[in-house]
Amino acid sequence: MGIECRVLMTRMSAPIGNYVGNSLEILESINCLKGKGPSDLQTLLELIGGHLLQMTHKVSSVNEGRKRMVESLTNGTALEKFKQMLVELSVNESIAHELCYGNTTAVLPMAKYKIEIKSLTSGYVNNINGMTIAKVCNKLGAGRQFSNQAIDPAVGIRLLVKKGNYVEIDTVSMILYHNETDLNESYLILLQQSIELVNEIKEPEDILLGVIDYSL
Repeated sequence: MGIECRVLMTRMSAPIGNYVGNSLEILESINCLKGKGPSDLQTLLELIGGHLLQMTHKVSSVNEGRKRMVESLTNGTALEKFKQMLVELSVNESIAHELCYGNTTAVLPMAKYKIEIKSLTSGYVNNINGMTIAKVCNKLGAGRQFSNQAIDPAVGIRLLVKKGNYVEIDTVSMILYHNETDLNESYLILLQQSIELVNEIKEPEDILLGVIDYSL
């Protein structure tokens, strides 16, 4: 078939970015398209985009492609292209404009309640269990177990700490956004336990583990 393929193996020992949940991830995506996303997510975008530009012969090297990505994410062209895509997909132009250039949260479903999750002890963040966080969000409506279940796009998590950060006891490590009038406290315990703290900091790890090229 002659299709050139490339696999980027990236580290997934902790969530990438700061948000989990449908509306919150859109909010974070808009921030990334403005060049204001969290550093780990911005790095991943630059890597993927840089490789794609090099593979399609738009640039001569991955590094040049990464520079082009940074330019498009900071000069507004990426965000404007996203707005054009929304309009082409039948999103009202005024809503697309507000989402991209106005009050983003005004056009996204947002949760009625939020609760701070605090650290149980002090130490360096060694691991953030993304699966536990995903399961809690799923239980609160961010995902579905069966095809006929409704999704609550407002449910989600904002992470306030990253792997390698030092946190004191009772530091707010994340914020849970939900619409439950009677929230099950077991979810809060699970979220507290999802962050593993250690006494000694470890060397920062590169997000890119390896690259595999092949053809179909």
